[in-house]
Amino acid sequence: MWDAIARPDVKVVSTDVFDTLLWRQVPEPVHAFGIAGARLEARRMLADGVSPMAFGRLREEAEKRARELLAAELGVTEITLAEAYALLPRWLLRGEDPLEAMAVEVETERDLLVPDLDVLELLLAAKDAGKQVIAVSDIYFTEAQLRSLLGQPATRELELDRVFVSSEHRLGKSGGLFEIVLRELGAAPDQVVHVGDNEEADVTVPSELGIVCTPFERVPQALRRVLNAERLQRAREPVVGRENPRGHGAAGVVTDLTSLRGKVAAREGGAAMPGALKPFWDYGALIHGPVFTGFAEWVQERAAALGVTRVHGFMREGGFLGALVDRAGEYLGTDVRAQPLWLNRAVLSAASIGEVTVDELRPLMVRRRTPTVERFLRSIGLAPDDLLRFATHARTTLDDGVTRENLLVAIQDDAAARAKVLAHAHAMRERVVAYVLRELAGDERLVCLDLGWAGSAQGLLGRVLANAGVDVEVCGLYLALHGGASRRVFEGQHALGFLAEFGFPDDATGLLVRSPEVLEQLCMPAFGSQSGLDDELEPVLDDAGIDAVQAAEAEAVRAGVRAFQDEWARYQLAVPGKLGALSGAQELLRPLLVRSIAAPTDTEVATVGRWLHDENQGSADVEAVVDPVVVRGLRHMDPAGLRDLPMSELYWPFGVAAQVDPTWAGLIDAAAGGLIEWDALSGEAETGRFSVAASKGGLLPGGEDVGGVPRRNRFGLSAVHGTLRAGAIQEVVIRPSEQPAIVRLDHLELRCWAQGREAPTVIRLDSPADFGRLRRENCFVLNPNLFVVHSTSPALYLDLTGDVAGHVFRVDVRAGFAVMGIGELLPTPGRVRNPEEAGVRLERLEQTLADLQSSLSWKVTKPLRSAKKGLGR
Repeated sequence: MWDAIARPDVKVVSTDVFDTLLWRQVPEPVHAFGIAGARLEARRMLADGVSPMAFGRLREEAEKRARELLAAELGVTEITLAEAYALLPRWLLRGEDPLEAMAVEVETERDLLVPDLDVLELLLAAKDAGKQVIAVSDIYFTEAQLRSLLGQPATRELELDRVFVSSEHRLGKSGGLFEIVLRELGAAPDQVVHVGDNEEADVTVPSELGIVCTPFERVPQALRRVLNAERLQRAREPVVGRENPRGHGAAGVVTDLTSLRGKVAAREGGAAMPGALKPFWDYGALIHGPVFTGFAEWVQERAAALGVTRVHGFMREGGFLGALVDRAGEYLGTDVRAQPLWLNRAVLSAASIGEVTVDELRPLMVRRRTPTVERFLRSIGLAPDDLLRFATHARTTLDDGVTRENLLVAIQDDAAARAKVLAHAHAMRERVVAYVLRELAGDERLVCLDLGWAGSAQGLLGRVLANAGVDVEVCGLYLALHGGASRRVFEGQHALGFLAEFGFPDDATGLLVRSPEVLEQLCMPAFGSQSGLDDELEPVLDDAGIDAVQAAEAEAVRAGVRAFQDEWARYQLAVPGKLGALSGAQELLRPLLVRSIAAPTDTEVATVGRWLHDENQGSADVEAVVDPVVVRGLRHMDPAGLRDLPMSELYWPFGVAAQVDPTWAGLIDAAAGGLIEWDALSGEAETGRFSVAASKGGLLPGGEDVGGVPRRNRFGLSAVHGTLRAGAIQEVVIRPSEQPAIVRLDHLELRCWAQGREAPTVIRLDSPADFGRLRRENCFVLNPNLFVVHSTSPALYLDLTGDVAGHVFRVDVRAGFAVMGIGELLPTPGRVRNPEEAGVRLERLEQTLADLQSSLSWKVTKPLRSAKKGLGR
């Protein structure tokens, strides 16, 4: 189109209006009717007992009936708005003139319509080039009404030479309107260029006349895929037309971002990306761009309310977040700016120690991956040699409760070790306090900025300052806070959350904080975790644990986020107040983020699922966000079990859900959106508990096990996972049911953690032959992994001593199986006194196994033949 403007042979530049020159702030045009209904209700022009949405439905039906009547009378369907309103009954409008109600709808449309700045720029340039600029639209508005809709500050300077609307000519663009345009303008088709969004009406039909047409893609393919994935979450957005208590957007309604996201998706910044990085840019622009833009605006508002002009972003995420906050301040015209805060939990944990007591040290061990003895000692200024009795346990993880408690007591009771810890904490605290005071530069309040979750870094910082006698209030502004953060409020912490406030809303918060790793990694710069502050109060950084490829991919995501924020800022400055503010659009933004976590598309999983994650705990250790090794065992789980899978086992379980079962993404999305209950996605087995317990060893806890009543997924499969802890586990026992049943064990994995070893020893049984190791009680074998339980107390024992050396203090259990009750006790294998009775029972067993045959990958006829031969004896 820009090339056409420069050509002297082009005399006329034509544009479609709706979804080309103008776009609405509602998902669908009919949603404007409900908003008009809300305004009629507020002005006492709507009958009592009729809701705004009911009016919207009647307005929609009036238009349909008007078209039917016109078609019957004149054979055309292009109506005027007045003809639709004339059909509305007078009682509906309290006897008012329908034309007055119609004026309210026109006013509503005017408030909802936003000019497309790129199309507007194009048309203004065409006017400057001396072209005739016209609008051609299939719409029920008259020319005068349409021109009034364009009479807004941004579009007022555009003087359209002609406006052709279908309502006045009784013909649409596909039915002859373009022929009228050419005839009335006296222009040849090759002198006209047209731009519009409808493939048939704006491209195919005028092209056949010889008009040069440019299709305007409002929703590019990348966005179309995302919108399709969001359909369930979008269905739960507040009803359009209902007043929004936060009051953002036109007429207090929720702003629809589809058109703006579409504009960003088509931006040159994305098109200029190398092909391999384009999906990452799209991921940032279309999903995280709106979320982080809203968060940055919210930070600006909250910081101003707290009376500060600076916010301090915890590093490493704070660098990226702070830049977004600064950009928001520029287009909002506020004074708040961000600066990095070079502190993290690893640095603050050491600095927070004041007395070296067991109770003070224990919380410092809480991390996703529990540290080893050596790693914990070094984090507080000690080495294994400082406590010689633990030197041989340097690689033992502190999941071992005995070792952990003994170590804490030893540190507390050893005067030399305690003094060394205090000296290290004092030195670190002096640096932290000096650094914070330097950064505050006289401010009395320190406002922190971070993604959030529990606000633990803020809590540690507050303790460090309190221990040093520094009276500075520390406040925190976070993207999301889970329920654990509420406890800190009662410890004096001042914290606020944007998308989640202390765990509310429950479902969304649970999903957000279940898999935050992708969010964390997209914020990460290309350097490693901070391990301290040097003498000059500069950060001491580890080498990056992330390779250059992932760093480039993360930067592409951030570039996409910035592209959305730039587009949003452009509209905020060009049409101020038109779009409202994203700072109050939590109910619009939250579903975007929750959906991307709980029901990611294949493209999103392929894009970020292979990223590595580090915890920013002063360690260079990294792990895969989606561990492909774990996928094999997930087929036996149900979606609720996947949600509840511990983070220590898998960072992003929903990232592999579609690999396990293609239907899971939709089911999880529906459950996450509250459309169905999580428990509706599976059913309880009728066989009672399936459990795993430690059966032999030292210091075994009585009655403790892993398991419960199994839940069958849609494949009829079940899973159990959990952790056993004891002093020295030598054997485990599986109790597969509490009543007679047929049990098939498909896989059993035991991750055995032993003292003196940092990594676990893995025992894995996943082929039928592997299960021959099990010692049986009250069940007999049909196949090595298929058992008939003939009692209410079956047991399968597995000895660990041949596989694991040393004292096993923890066993992580993962089991996948299928189980079905058989309804009655079977005869115990052995001599049968009554062959006739045995034959009847065997017949019943044969029928039961035949019913199962279709779901089994092997045949059971051989053991049956052997049993039949034995009947004669």
